[in-house]
Amino acid sequence: MFEPIDAHLLPDERPFLDKVVDEPLNDEARGVYADWLDERGDQRGEFLRQLTAAGHTLQVADFPDPAEIASAWLELVGHPLLLDLADCEDKSIREAALPLARPALRMTSVERSDDVLEIGASKLGGLPDLPSPRHWPVGEACRAIYNDATAGYQDLAGFLGQVNLAEIAGSYAARDLPSEGLLSFFCFQDWEQDNPDAVGVCVRWFPSADLRRIEPHLSLTLGNEVMQARQLQFAETLDLPEPYDGPWSDLLHPADDDKYFDALNLVRERNFTNMLGYGRATSGADPTPDRDSRHLIVLDNSYECRMHIQIPASELARANFDAVTLNWVDFD
Repeated sequence: MFEPIDAHLLPDERPFLDKVVDEPLNDEARGVYADWLDERGDQRGEFLRQLTAAGHTLQVADFPDPAEIASAWLELVGHPLLLDLADCEDKSIREAALPLARPALRMTSVERSDDVLEIGASKLGGLPDLPSPRHWPVGEACRAIYNDATAGYQDLAGFLGQVNLAEIAGSYAARDLPSEGLLSFFCFQDWEQDNPDAVGVCVRWFPSADLRRIEPHLSLTLGNEVMQARQLQFAETLDLPEPYDGPWSDLLHPADDDKYFDALNLVRERNFTNMLGYGRATSGADPTPDRDSRHLIVLDNSYECRMHIQIPASELARANFDAVTLNWVDFD
């Protein structure tokens, strides 16, 4: 489930918001946008002007009241993000953090029976929606590995979840994704033979037409079982990278101390489960190897191992999901 931001915009407004989202430090663009809203009698104009000023002082008392303004719009103009940064006593955090702000889709989920979920719905677990049983990958197809290769495994991979790309096509985060089809995530992990280091994932794109809910045609092995279905819900937001042990850490530690940590941790926790924002350090360091690697999604398998799935930015732009990487696995 996802409500596109366009539902909250006036005709011809989107280009003004585009500029603000893409250039968080561009006060001129924010001013032009505020003037445009003022000319149409929209209260968001004055709100944006006050928010821009508060973004410089980072004093909570200076922030305008967001009552009666759509939360989706507030997220994209940076209201929650700037409030988080205001928690930091060192106001230089603004110049350090805002250039790194990246559109993301915050993910939540609610338990639903597969029986009530439409074919092609965005969800975690349940049964996959596929063109046919032969499209259900086996273990050796999960070539994005973390430790040991899954080559030779002919058991079915476990189904992690699927995202309806048409549903999120209007979002800023999904601009590099195809605008339609189903993105499906599978993982194979060999708990059956007590070899959990043999773990890999694969991501498949399927056209939305002719999908059907598929029962496994082979027995599913331990760690790859069908999970309780949960309907996925998305909300647009702006995300920031991890402050420690990652490709952007040098930009977020100008004095080599933790003076920004508490404020950045607010962003981290609020957007912990996200798609297409930044990766999250969990039982290890930031799983992102370099600035050219894009966080795609984090998903759990049936053994509650968490898979940190990323993709090179150039391959994401080509929609080459065979190039995904499994950059970290949380085994506990």
